Amino acid sequence: MDLIFPESMKAEKFADTLFTDIPVSDDTKMCVVIPARNEEQYIWACLDAFVHQTDLNGQPLNRALFEVLVLVNNSTDCSAEIVRDFQRRNTNLQLFMAEVTLPKPNANIGFIRKALKTVAYHRLRKQGDGLILTTDADTKVARDWLAQNQNEIDNGAEVVGGRILLRKDEFQSLDTGTQALYFLDEQYQFLQAELEAEIMGESHDPAPRHHQHFNGSFAITTDC
Repeated sequence: MDLIFPESMKAEKFADTLFTDIPVSDDTKMCVVIPARNEEQYIWACLDAFVHQTDLNGQPLNRALFEVLVLVNNSTDCSAEIVRDFQRRNTNLQLFMAEVTLPKPNANIGFIRKALKTVAYHRLRKQGDGLILTTDADTKVARDWLAQNQNEIDNGAEVVGGRILLRKDEFQSLDTGTQALYFLDEQYQFLQAELEAEIMGESHDPAPRHHQHFNGSFAITTDC
């Protein structure tokens, strides 16, 4: 059911209305939040990546360890229907969806993601602590994405930004000039990150480091 919110509100208040009737499994240690708007082309592949998550040894990851919360907002395509179909076909995945229509002041990715992270925080706090992760509905995470993020946390990190790559088919659709500029920009950004690590020597983000700290692949502990 699409919930309609006619008046503007704060993200924290909005968060209090989401997923309230869904209990948190005792084993859940990670909560993945995904905002979605008009992503019918990509959202199935996005969700399918979580069906095939593995540990660092390549073995299937225990699905009881994580849940996936999808918030479909102000969508005019079939994104919500696709998520529901995916739920029906993958009942052993802890996948939950809310569908909402928000007023214009709130219908932006910053508001949505803040609300989702707030929901994830309170859900994991019921279990003591945990790891909040976020990606995008047009993004397909690696098979060991959850395990790799948890590994960084276990090694002392509180926040983890992951590498984000273009889809192969989309990259190949670019003209050669744009492809060349993309590679040059990547090289420049990496060199800049290496130089920053050499000069600044930050203990919380030591070398080797990278320049990508975006919400397409981002993780943060509930204690941070």
